[in-house]
Amino acid sequence: MTRVLIFCLINWYYRDINPTRNNTNVFLVDTSCSSHPRYRAWCAVESWARQNPVLDVWFILTSLTMDDSTGLASLLLHQYTNLRVVGIDLDILFRDTPLLEFFLSRKWTVDTSKDSS
Repeated sequence: MTRVLIFCLINWYYRDINPTRNNTNVFLVDTSCSSHPRYRAWCAVESWARQNPVLDVWFILTSLTMDDSTGLASLLLHQYTNLRVVGIDLDILFRDTPLLEFFLSRKWTVDTSKDSS
């Protein structure tokens, strides 16, 4: 079993968190590697937290830091006690997996959604 390390980025700093193995977790992942998630992503996170107060809603970021200069993340964390904003250590996530070579190639970091012309 691969162990995934996640840590909280705002107000508290946690490492080696293992969410409970029950059906009360929702995992939403922002894969942009940006320290400032888009408002659209925050809207989805808030919707899950608001509509599912008995679930733990985990917003997982692939960035190791997060810019909370707008205060939005802090506001949502205060408003929804079931919300967890965490970062994931991608090196550990992909270690000993078939995707390790692809991860190390960094090809996954290329934004193909923009027109190159």
